Amino acid sequence: MKFSDHLIFNHLCRLQVSGFREKFTRLRSIASILAFY
Repeated sequence: MKFSDHLIFNHLCRLQVSGFREKFTRLRSIASILAFY
């Protein structure tokens, strides 16, 4: 693996992690809203 490939791979991993966190917090907020009803 070239160094530039490694950097791109790291960047993609970070993007996926941040996207997953966003979805997770959204799901949690939806769950908390549903819990009130």
